[in-house]
Amino acid sequence: PPPCPSTPTRRCALCNCGDWSPHGQRELQRFEPAPEWPERLAGHETPEGPGQPPPEPEPAGDDLAQIGFSDRVTPVQLFEPTGHCWVHRWCAAWSAGVGQEAAGLAGVDRAVFSGISQKCEHCRRMGATIPCRAAGCPRLYHFPCAAASGCFQSMKTLRLLCPQHVAEAVQMEDARCSVCDGPGDLRDLVFC
Repeated sequence: PPPCPSTPTRRCALCNCGDWSPHGQRELQRFEPAPEWPERLAGHETPEGPGQPPPEPEPAGDDLAQIGFSDRVTPVQLFEPTGHCWVHRWCAAWSAGVGQEAAGLAGVDRAVFSGISQKCEHCRRMGATIPCRAAGCPRLYHFPCAAASGCFQSMKTLRLLCPQHVAEAVQMEDARCSVCDGPGDLRDLVFC
């Protein structure tokens, strides 16, 4: 059932898509804040000034044209007042600085903070936290944009290679077609 109008629509603090998205990000999860959460907000006032309510967030959407955020997104728009944030499972797991711990993924809030100022190579919007893992490559992507731009994504190692470095994937064990066991076109992530 659709949410009540009084309930705010949940959306991913990295890709800006809603609860369910057709781009493979998996489920939207609520992540705990870091212990230093209150200190992290220092210096991050709303564009309207101290004590003013944050602007309405951009509409969440699942169209690739609506992935990410404009340059004006603030932590106040992406985090609950308690410091919790909502992020898709794959958007979080693939992000730089996020790691798996016994209790689940850790460092998601730090990834959201870094995404506020990081632009996606594909859509040119903010919220990109997934780096190309080629040495010295500065390119960053949103999870849905990585596939749309032809990146190679290793589902075993959560390692991404941008289209300019996709040839490096030949050395990776999961860079082979699951049907013919050949390398195929490395931009086709499952089949050649």
